[in-house]
Amino acid sequence: MPSSSNKCPFSLSTVSGVSSHVELLLVAAATAAVTYLLTKRREDERRRKIAFQTYQKEKEAKSEVAAKRKAAKLPPSGTVLEGLSIDRVYVWKIEDLKKRYESADVINIMRNKPRPPAAIRSPILRSASSVNEDDDDDKAKSFDARSSLSVQGRHQHYCKLITDDQVILEEIVRKPSMPHHCVGFMRAGPREMLHFDPRNVSAAIVTCGGLCPGLNNVIREITKTLHQIYGISGTVYGIQGGYRGFYDPSPHLHPIVLTPELVEDIHHEGGTVLGSSRGGFDLDKILKFLKDKNVCQLYVIGGDGTHRGAFIIHEGCMERGMNVSVAGIPKTIDNDVNYIDHSFGFASAVEAAQVAIRSAKTEAVCNLPNGIGIVKLMGRSAGFIAAHATMASSDVDLCLVPEVKIVLEGEKGCLPHIMRRVRQQGYAVIVCAEGGTCKKLNTTAKSG
Repeated sequence: MPSSSNKCPFSLSTVSGVSSHVELLLVAAATAAVTYLLTKRREDERRRKIAFQTYQKEKEAKSEVAAKRKAAKLPPSGTVLEGLSIDRVYVWKIEDLKKRYESADVINIMRNKPRPPAAIRSPILRSASSVNEDDDDDKAKSFDARSSLSVQGRHQHYCKLITDDQVILEEIVRKPSMPHHCVGFMRAGPREMLHFDPRNVSAAIVTCGGLCPGLNNVIREITKTLHQIYGISGTVYGIQGGYRGFYDPSPHLHPIVLTPELVEDIHHEGGTVLGSSRGGFDLDKILKFLKDKNVCQLYVIGGDGTHRGAFIIHEGCMERGMNVSVAGIPKTIDNDVNYIDHSFGFASAVEAAQVAIRSAKTEAVCNLPNGIGIVKLMGRSAGFIAAHATMASSDVDLCLVPEVKIVLEGEKGCLPHIMRRVRQQGYAVIVCAEGGTCKKLNTTAKSG
């Protein structure tokens, strides 16, 4: 008989029973967990479907209400803001030549005039202007003769014409404290009737003042639009060297005859192919050129000084009874023209500024200890280039613009801020607009 010391408190059958019971409990727990997860997932999916269906019904109901209110010419649905309204819009109209001179009243349609293949594909005007003009004329006449049949029936009406009662509001963002009247500007775009007959139109283009990215694009598009869209029979003159190009006898300032073939690739070139300069304004000589060349459309591309000259030309034309349209195209790389979102060339300037900022950061990081990189950007009266370049780069620690006073010392001073940045990261990058370095400097600040 075995001794009591060798007896086991649990038999094999008992251990097997406990193990089976534990396994059943685990299986039951896993089944319950899976069931709960599946049930929760189905419930969440059902709730999402109900929420989406409710959203769709509400959207359809809003659309139906909006359509009914629009059909009944009722005010749109929504929350009414008390004290915020516009009951009068005063339109700032431009000079209308139709009121002073007899108008051709030609229906405005897109003529889609085909362009003959270019004899020379050089983007440089001077080399292109040295081509044998007789050969070019013969080729152009031959092309016109071959394509005369295809031109018929290619006229196309504009999808949308602009009327004189369509305006752009001067101040789009409104507040209840603002007056209930507003100033509006006439929209640009194709009108139903043309004042000038394209068969009698000759035009001139001049660029004045400083350079700006996009000048060649403007010259190209004006030339191609006049020739190909409006199908003018006259000449487009490119005035070289700014205002003095209207009368200067120098060989390098003679006006250039611009054609679609000549300007085809100039938008890939920098600067302006016509050249630019400041000054040289002589009203009598400019008006004499316009009269001698029978120019009825003058396109002036420039800044504030250039447009003051353009207005004087307009006044001179009115005084002498000349039926000439003077169109000003604002050119400013600083984007400091009111009532427009972006002037041409601004985006290119901000993009080019990124290279300078990255170079300044490299210099600051690598010059030990405590390197500081400073980049001065264009912006005599407005710091848009500096501000936009700063936001785009994310590498600038301090940006100085003319619109904000420069405080050197104190809690909000520039010098303590730069000191903190240098201590934190070992370097600093500063961007300043040219008008922000000395203008509006806080006179109470110490020179340091």
